[in-house]
Amino acid sequence: MSTQVVPIAGQTQPERRRFRISGVLAAGLFQFASSWANADGTCPYDQGQTVTLKGSVWTDPLKRDDGYVVFAVKTVECPDDLFNLFVNPQAIQVDSCAKGSKVSGAGQINSIASISPGRIFNISASSSTCIASQQDARDNCLTGTSLHADNDCIEAARLHPDDADVQFNLGKFYHNQKNYSAAMTAYKQAIAINPNKQLYYSLRCGSAVQIKDWPTVEADCSKALSMVRKDEPGSNISQIVDLENRASAYLALDMYDKAIADYTVAVNIDDAQTIHIVPGLYHVKRGIAYRAKGDFASAIVDFRVAGNLAPKDPSVAHWEGWSLYDSSDGPGAIAAFARELKLSKAADPYTIIMLYFARLRLGDASAAQKLSKGSARVVDKAAWPWAVIDVLGGKQAATDALAAARAAGSGQECEANFYLGEWYAILKDKGHAEPLLRKVLADCPHDFVEYQSANFALPRLLGGTY
Repeated sequence: MSTQVVPIAGQTQPERRRFRISGVLAAGLFQFASSWANADGTCPYDQGQTVTLKGSVWTDPLKRDDGYVVFAVKTVECPDDLFNLFVNPQAIQVDSCAKGSKVSGAGQINSIASISPGRIFNISASSSTCIASQQDARDNCLTGTSLHADNDCIEAARLHPDDADVQFNLGKFYHNQKNYSAAMTAYKQAIAINPNKQLYYSLRCGSAVQIKDWPTVEADCSKALSMVRKDEPGSNISQIVDLENRASAYLALDMYDKAIADYTVAVNIDDAQTIHIVPGLYHVKRGIAYRAKGDFASAIVDFRVAGNLAPKDPSVAHWEGWSLYDSSDGPGAIAAFARELKLSKAADPYTIIMLYFARLRLGDASAAQKLSKGSARVVDKAAWPWAVIDVLGGKQAATDALAAARAAGSGQECEANFYLGEWYAILKDKGHAEPLLRKVLADCPHDFVEYQSANFALPRLLGGTY
């Protein structure tokens, strides 16, 4: 457990598939009577200009059992290889490229694969290209105002390889697409061209966080922080984001004092604001770092300050519960985890497990019964870590749960090793507990709460203090 297309009114923005529109859609149901290009091959309309189609359009409207009807296209704009079709009773929207841009190819849409309310059509199409001018591509990329600013950035980066701002905006595009490695490559190119822009380092640091490239996070956020001008508008926000990202690297690298120092600066910046950026957030984050270090008293102080700032946030009680549990304050942990569940709409299965452990360590004879009652509030009983709850409730063998977690990957084996190792430790079964807890310390990412807790669990086990 680790820590520019505008949709039609009333719709959420779906994912987009992109093609040029020309020719016939769905076996002749969608026909265009007018040409899309001037004689010289240029687009005859201004971008955004509304054009009413003439001729046979949706001669056989598609009707659905749920009452949705795919109506005729009401308006279109000069098309290119990027267009979007939205299922809507009012209209189908088609994007455009700019007036004067070249339209090439003779793309034809072959078939509609599926239609669903609020979703884009899933359509296959042959390739065709709308080629923006060099200046248009660059301008659209830098301003982000074009419907195709993302694709324009790719084209602009090809046309302007030595333009730092184009490379930077291309990095932002890739980051938004969750292609973090590509984003970092684009940011690297921007920095190579102009190494004096603080924001370049800051955003590359943000992409590096997503792929847990901690050395790059530390280096880039440190560089960005050294370049912050505190007199500039918004500098506090920029500084606090870089501090938070660098602290996350320090936490993952077990450099707890450095993480605490960064979070302390973030706390001071946030506490000085008239309105908190996120009430209590940086107290929680510093509390997590204190807990990882083993300074439970300081962690609990931070969590309680955060609780006063955000009294309805269940995550604050969650982290307080972990700190109290790791400090062997069973009654306090039970109270905090119970408060978290009271504040939550649905029960967090991890909290159900930890609440059971806290009761079991205190010798609560009704712990198993309370586990069964509490786990009934868990919404998705097919999802991880429900298998652990099944083991604790006697419905599945521990070996089966461990094997399934190992096969699933994605951190599940790490978590299974911890929760089952902790369970065996509470039951005084050192033979099963010790190898599992040692495996947690050997294999788990260091920013996992389970890794941090295993640092306290193994000495308890070896010292016979469970």
